[in-house]
Amino acid sequence: MLETLVPVLESRADMGVVYARGQAMDERGHRLPNLQGLPERFPGDSLRSLVYEDGTCNVALLARRECFERAGYYDEDLVASEDWDMWLRVARHYRFAFVDKVVVAVRWHDGNLTGPTSPRFAEVLGARTAPLDKLFRDPDLPPRVRAMRAAAYANVHLFRGQRWLQAGELGRAFRSLGAAVRTSEDRLTMITRIVWFVLAAPLLGRSASGRRAMTVLADLRRRRRAADERR
Repeated sequence: MLETLVPVLESRADMGVVYARGQAMDERGHRLPNLQGLPERFPGDSLRSLVYEDGTCNVALLARRECFERAGYYDEDLVASEDWDMWLRVARHYRFAFVDKVVVAVRWHDGNLTGPTSPRFAEVLGARTAPLDKLFRDPDLPPRVRAMRAAAYANVHLFRGQRWLQAGELGRAFRSLGAAVRTSEDRLTMITRIVWFVLAAPLLGRSASGRRAMTVLADLRRRRRAADERR
């Protein structure tokens, strides 16, 4: 990880943070197909990208010390998602660089605080909006970011729905997914995303060819978004 990320910060004075991907593994160390760490939703606009979704992999990330001196550290009053809250504050002042490479393995096991078997699972999911609540209370938030409020909250509801499905809590999952549709300003697109994330993506993720297809589709979506941003 250090060999990959340190040179990026050393060569990019305009970047405050650099992060890469992490790959899940089970308690025995066997690699799983799940990846953490996403390229920026809005290339070149780290704050908007982080408001849209927390795409960082917190254990595959390096930041300059000055980021914390300016934006502060973890908010210890938060129940969960304190890393997302901190990076949102850092992104108000610094840009993030993404390296599309797996540099760490993230162990998934029954003792994970954020895992579906955790006794605090519901509490953690319930606190997922806290970083957004803090952000949108700021009267000095840039208009381009404030305009993303509906999309940001809708994405949290979608995230909750996915996690409740993984936990086998269908009632809670459908309520969260319904909230995602109601909150979104583009309900048809949100319904399409729900179908993709809940049905199509899990099926494709079971095979190597399916995962390759998902990578290609994701790349096409990123290129289309980048083209839209340039227009």
